[in-house]
Amino acid sequence: IGYWEDQQMLTDQQKQFPNYAKIQPLYEVEDLQIGATKIFESAEDKYDFVTVVTNPNKRHVAVVRFSYQTSRGETNVKEEMILPNTKRPIAVLGYESKTPPSGARFLQESVRWQRIDPHKIFDPALYMDSRMKFTVANVSFTPASRITGLPTNRIEFDLVNASTFNFWEAPFYIETLSGTTQSGLFFITLEALKAGETRHVDIRSLSDLNVTQVVAHPLLNVFDRNVFMPVEI
Repeated sequence: IGYWEDQQMLTDQQKQFPNYAKIQPLYEVEDLQIGATKIFESAEDKYDFVTVVTNPNKRHVAVVRFSYQTSRGETNVKEEMILPNTKRPIAVLGYESKTPPSGARFLQESVRWQRIDPHKIFDPALYMDSRMKFTVANVSFTPASRITGLPTNRIEFDLVNASTFNFWEAPFYIETLSGTTQSGLFFITLEALKAGETRHVDIRSLSDLNVTQVVAHPLLNVFDRNVFMPVEI
């Protein structure tokens, strides 16, 4: 092939093949946004470390490994999954210490990113919204009292699966608030939670807390098909 044919071939190739330098930002991820860490005494000689983390990426699931460095030592390393464009607490619960830790420093060991294939799921936000419709209603808080004979604080509420999907297991972090201030965090799992179902949740706590509001943070990985129960016909 002659010189001019070679030049035309080069021009055609530049038009046909993508510019990977320009599309590279589409595959890059933003770092997780790490909030302040709070410490709650959950029981005698037991403490909870809670940090609010934001995954700002619209198409990447974050799997973060982390621990806490405290004045009394370091916690075990834990792994949690944070869905795209999601802000929620992550925590190490029930850390044992004979004396109250004077502080806790969040240590991010590593983050593994899982990109959602746009050919399979075009709009991750819409996909998540349709499958994670959980609401909380009828919140009731009864403090421990010697007069009433209640040895522990009692937190009750109804958790509603307002989606059209059934789940084998539905784990949640239950965040309690006193006004607008976070007062505690609890972990629950609801077995065989079906579409449209309402479950009454009753949590007992030994910690010194006040509860005026409850927020349920689902920990489901809805991009994993194994979490869904078959639809009943």
